Amino acid sequence: MKFTFLPGLHSRGGIKGVTQGSLDIGAVSRDLTAEEQSADLKLTWLSQDGLVMAVNPTVSALGIHDITDQQVRDIYSGRYTDWKQLGATRSMPIVVLDRHEDESAKIILRKFILGSPDSLKVTTDSVNLYYESDMVDALQTTDGAIGYFSLGYAVSQNIHVGLLTLNGVEASVDTILSGSYKVVRPLGVVIRVSAPGAVGDFVTWARSTKARKLMVEKGYAPYTQ
Repeated sequence: MKFTFLPGLHSRGGIKGVTQGSLDIGAVSRDLTAEEQSADLKLTWLSQDGLVMAVNPTVSALGIHDITDQQVRDIYSGRYTDWKQLGATRSMPIVVLDRHEDESAKIILRKFILGSPDSLKVTTDSVNLYYESDMVDALQTTDGAIGYFSLGYAVSQNIHVGLLTLNGVEASVDTILSGSYKVVRPLGVVIRVSAPGAVGDFVTWARSTKARKLMVEKGYAPYTQ
């Protein structure tokens, strides 16, 4: 069986594609809803992915390497607008990069750091980006920018941005597995219960020791449950 990878699909799109039969495997970062659970679907968790706060290299050059939960909240609410306010060696405007509220990365950021939309409204000066690749491109090319994206993506693609420690804890496979880095999301796959044997064989392989070793090399923490 030949597999074709379709990038850019979110959990909802992956699940819908498998349900309708246009996809054999859908990537997900959330649990199935009650309706989806009744649609002849099987969910298998594969890894845990850290959500890392990142900055443009110009910010790292000003001495910003760590950030706290409260500082992230103050940046995203618009209270802080210049890196000098957070200890930078000179003044530089903060460019806030954000994602839509229904994106898994934003949901995780809300859950662990920002709180609900009612408790913290993101500054209207933020730049809202739809795809993770757009976030990465903006972080690499925009002086003073701060954003957030997948640790696994950063490691596997060797992304050249400043990855901030959060409350003094580095985002890494080891800190995710130990539980000391808590801003993580699960990553898994959905297939039909009646999927062809090769599809099930692939999912079984993806849980194997060999696959788990590959995950670690690429910056993803294997799912342990």
